[in-house]
Amino acid sequence: MRPCLPTKQNTAQMPEGKKHRTETLSPSVTVEDAPVYPISSSDVSTYERQYVHDVYSAIADHFSGTRYKAWPRVGAFLEALPPFSLIADMGCGNGKYFAAAQRLAVGAPPSSASEDDGVHLKEQPQQLSSSTVPAHRYTLGLDYSEELLRSTQRSLLDPNMHHEQARSHHRSKRARKLSDDIVTPVSTEVMPRTDTVRSDALHSPLRSGLFDAAISIAVIHHYASHERRVRAVRELLRIVRQQGGLVLIYVWAREQTGRAKRLVDPGTGDSLVRWESNQKYEEVKRVFHRYYHLFAEGELEQLCKAAAVGEGGADAIPVVIKASYFDKENWCVILQRK
Repeated sequence: MRPCLPTKQNTAQMPEGKKHRTETLSPSVTVEDAPVYPISSSDVSTYERQYVHDVYSAIADHFSGTRYKAWPRVGAFLEALPPFSLIADMGCGNGKYFAAAQRLAVGAPPSSASEDDGVHLKEQPQQLSSSTVPAHRYTLGLDYSEELLRSTQRSLLDPNMHHEQARSHHRSKRARKLSDDIVTPVSTEVMPRTDTVRSDALHSPLRSGLFDAAISIAVIHHYASHERRVRAVRELLRIVRQQGGLVLIYVWAREQTGRAKRLVDPGTGDSLVRWESNQKYEEVKRVFHRYYHLFAEGELEQLCKAAAVGEGGADAIPVVIKASYFDKENWCVILQRK
């Protein structure tokens, strides 16, 4: 695997004021920082390949090792879907949400919010408890990274169970005994009714209107132009069924709460986020940069409306914004097709 770092030729092409800076990691390892933003719209797909796809290919093992537990609100959305639902996980990564799709929630579905277009929920939806009753849903995970998909195929066991087993080794005998009677609603068998396909999120091979629900968690912010982000949302709307198909989208927010300080262009919201390789996975420490577009409050809703309208409005897709909220330093929406 090779690091996704700019070449000397790229440096020569950079506009004035956007030159690379050299950063020393250790006496024996020196890397160049990445350019700041895409140079032109005609260069976007190449830029994404260099600062998104190639990076994930290079860091797949390390990245997968840090992504093992489902975010509660995403899990609650999946668990509340009706049994036997068809679900598309667009940009599934290592498949950490596959397990949640096989659990059944006890409570109201996530679509119980107001149906008024553009509703913004300052309070997040109520989290639902899970049942051990199988949900019999079928999930298809799609991702562009072949390396991450291979990781997914190797880890179709519930990653949450793996995490719980690792933690149990560090608990006292008394603590483990007290927890014996607590039912943890996770699967210990190979994940049923789950498969993966290599595809990008702009034009998948999936049939229109096939799925009951689609999720896109931390994916759309990797597209380096507004037009491509609109296309990514529209693709999600295309594949879910009319009259009730649901779409859940999470994107990084500009309004960060302090977990990480990121350099963001205040005019565009574009950023390059640093990733350092771990010597557990590589002998030589390397630095990579992933492109992100960080969304301002209200921007995701406007993006979804633009995707629903389409080009010129002739091929509009009727959509309701069921919910909009802030979670885990992300802006999030739940959409429903009419």
